[in-house]
This record gives sequence, C-alpha cells and structure tokens, in this order.
Amino acid sequence: MTAPQTEQAAAIVEAALRAAQDLARLPALPAPLARLVLRHNAEAVERRFAAAALTMAEIVDLLAALADRVPAEALVPARAWALMRIEQYGAVAMPPGLPRALLRGLGEAVPGPDRALGRAWARQGFREGIWAAGLHRVPLLPLGLNCLPWNLPARWGFRAAAEAMEAFNPFALASHRLPAVLAALEEGWVGYAPAGGIRSIATPSGARVLLREDGGAVWNHHTGPHWEEDDFATLRLDLEVLARRFERLAASPRLPLRVAFLLTEEAAPDAALAERVLAALRRRARGGRVGLVLLHNPPAGEAGEAPSPPGRLGPDALLLRVPAPRPGYQWHLPAHFDTPEGHAFEQRIANALRDAVAGWLG
Repeated sequence: MTAPQTEQAAAIVEAALRAAQDLARLPALPAPLARLVLRHNAEAVERRFAAAALTMAEIVDLLAALADRVPAEALVPARAWALMRIEQYGAVAMPPGLPRALLRGLGEAVPGPDRALGRAWARQGFREGIWAAGLHRVPLLPLGLNCLPWNLPARWGFRAAAEAMEAFNPFALASHRLPAVLAALEEGWVGYAPAGGIRSIATPSGARVLLREDGGAVWNHHTGPHWEEDDFATLRLDLEVLARRFERLAASPRLPLRVAFLLTEEAAPDAALAERVLAALRRRARGGRVGLVLLHNPPAGEAGEAPSPPGRLGPDALLLRVPAPRPGYQWHLPAHFDTPEGHAFEQRIANALRDAVAGWLG
C-alpha cells in the first residue's frame, strides 16, 4: 500500500524520518515486528551483517503483510526506522529491492535534497544504478583508517552482493594509524594484534574500548567483556579470522577487479603511498586488476581545504580530497549524514567511487 500523497502525509513521513535518526528510540511496534527488530539490532551490533540482512528482509515482508491490516499512516514510523537502520549500517548484502519496498511505503513522490525523503530516494536511485551496472559485484577492500571505507560504500549500494561480507576484514570497523596498516600489508599479520600488547580503556560513558598498546589500532566495534578474557584471546582469534578473510579475497583468482579504499585525515596521500599499497596488494593477487581509491578527508575549517575533483596518482590509483562539510561533522551519525550538506559530502565520494570502478572495469 502506498502512502497517500498529500501535504499532511508528506509532513508525517518527514517527521518520522527525522525521528528515526535517533535509532536508539524505537517507535511503537506490533509484537512480531518488535521481535524481528530486536534480533536485527543484535546481529548488526555483533557485526553479523549478512544475518542482519536476512532479518531485515523478514521485517520488510512483515511490514508488507501488516499493510493489509493497518492504516498506512500507522506503519510510517516503523518503515522510517527500518530505512534509517539500513542507511546507518549500510545495505550490506541487501539487494536494492529491500530499501525500495520501504520507500514505496513512505511515498512515491521524490522531493528535493532539502527533505529527508528526497535524500533517501536519491540514495536509492544511486544504489539501483550501481546494481544495474554490476558494480556491486566488485569487491571494495576497506583499509581504514576509520570505518568510512566500509560503511559509506555500503550505504550507496557498493556492498549489495550476497557475498559482500567477504570484504569484511580487520580494517573495516576499527580505527588505525597508517604505519599499522602498512605493516600488516607489507610484513604480514604476526605483529598486528600481539599477545601482551593489547589493553582496554574506559570511556567517559563507561564503555570499554580495546586498543593496541602503541595506539596503532583501536577496535571500537568489539564491544563486551568477553573480548577481554584470557589476555584478549577471543579478540585476537576473531582478528585472525578477519585477516584470513582479507588474504583470501586479496588473492582470489576469479576476480577481474578488486578495489582497495583508504582514508586519511592528516597527511594527504601521495604517489609514493599509492605505490606501496598497490605493490602489497599486487603481491597477493593471483590474476585480475587491483585499483586503489585514496580519500583525503581533512577536518573542516582548515585554510585552503575545499573539495577538489578526483585526480590520478597513476593508472590504478585515484586521489580524492573531500573535507568534512563543517566543524564537528560526524559522518556516521544519521543526524549528520542525512542532511543536505552531509548528502552532498557523501555523493561526491560515491560518484568518484562509481566512476573509478567503472573505468577500471572498462
């Protein structure tokens, strides 16, 4: 059932999408839907995104069934929450039909990017274009230095393939310093998470964060006391599994193209860095082309820092400079990325990724 296209209905949808930016505040839900939502939340927090995608598909199907029993307006908050959850964690392993089903329940009209529904439809259109061009099948290997190279491409449709979790590696959801990433790429994983070289600290909120003693890696998405047991043995084992996944995908002989994505905030990447990273990845590859996207994302407000057109550091390396749109901008928060300025910031990056991947596939 499509939501009625009236100004009142549009205002209700807009308010629901804005309210859904606070994902910790669940709307009132029927009991069967609430159980699925709680399961999806747990799977996403535990980084089991393939399982979370299957649960989201169940949520979408249940909403469609409820639409035959419940007025469309009553389901708007649940649809908006589910859509924003997809947008925040990224549509990992989700075909674009899932978010489209939610959007159709919110309204077919596509207002401009100054409205939340317009931005959601714009991202959906981009996701469908990526799918139609087959670009979602090209593995994007996140190399850090924060979580953006994993999360943002997923939000824009680059991780929609069923096997998208193959690209989930130790750099995907963590914070790193560049020397730690280069050491793992060039020297291997032996010293990446050393026994006796990991500690935990308490944040002001009381949560505990795991990190290397030298600060080279911060595993802020490994949450819960079980990761700290036996000198972080469970953490180190999980990171070893993720490292093996990285090596498997980097060496896969069946891929015509794989693309690595590295973000820096301090020093701008240069041709020397590009060549080091590409050389390390090419040593692993058993056939196929290797591309590299380097994103320089300096803090907003620095003199002379403005978005610039993508540039080349060689035939297989793209350099993109896109500073944060304003001081204090947090790219991972819906209240920040789902704004006109956040949308423009992300679209510059998504466009550059699309054009680079399509060009390398050639």
